Amino acid sequence: MGKITLANPSGQKDPIKDVKIPMKPADDDDVETATVAVTQPMPRRRNGCTSCIMALICMLLVIGGIAGGLFLYRHFGRHRKFVGRCGVRYNSHYYNRGQDPTTPRAQWAMLEEDVEVDLDGEYERIEVPDFDKCNHATVLHDFRRQLTAFKDWDHMRCFVMALNESAVPPPRSLFDLLMRVKDGSFMPQAYVNREVMRVVQPPIADTAQLGQYIHAVCRGVDTYRLTSIRKNDEDLRPEGHYLAKRDTSEEECDSKIRFFSGKEVSEVCIKFVE
Repeated sequence: MGKITLANPSGQKDPIKDVKIPMKPADDDDVETATVAVTQPMPRRRNGCTSCIMALICMLLVIGGIAGGLFLYRHFGRHRKFVGRCGVRYNSHYYNRGQDPTTPRAQWAMLEEDVEVDLDGEYERIEVPDFDKCNHATVLHDFRRQLTAFKDWDHMRCFVMALNESAVPPPRSLFDLLMRVKDGSFMPQAYVNREVMRVVQPPIADTAQLGQYIHAVCRGVDTYRLTSIRKNDEDLRPEGHYLAKRDTSEEECDSKIRFFSGKEVSEVCIKFVE
């Protein structure tokens, strides 16, 4: 008895059935039966539920990739920014009310600082050297969080206060001014506006809550919030800025930082008060 396998033309492997076929006998009394294996195609059913699940998984992966890309670009992407150096002439003494800063008696000095301006309007970073008894400091204005941070490099500590929008214009305004200074069409002149601030204890536990820009500047050092120390009415200009006379009180500052942000030269006197 012989066994023959017939191949399926479609190339599919399906169940095999045995069929017995009588062979031509060699003698009348001897009959052999051969078994032939015949392959029969069996229809396949497509699983529609599996296809739908796979399509849904692919869609979720695409959406997740897009969302992840936007998140990474938002937090780690490159911002359009301008980096340069700014110089401003200012009077090195504080003014009494009614004093004209353009009088010949005014003593003018030059303040030069390195400036980084985010053209997308999120922050300004100003590096000021130690000069005129002021500390070497980094000033960071975060316009999204509405905060200003000062890092005192001489004492390795940070201070954070609310952004003073009346004295600090938006980044685009500062950039336009720097372009005018660069091409020589404008040289800013300003007076010193002095603010006296008090340190609020205890230090901030986690600077990450202050936003990524301030956290990058103040990470790893003691960081304190600042609150204003109010002065008497006779010490205030009509618009509300304190203009201190040069006296022994300025020596009482635990940190003194002076910088220019586009409108005036600001001096922040920081005190640790019990």
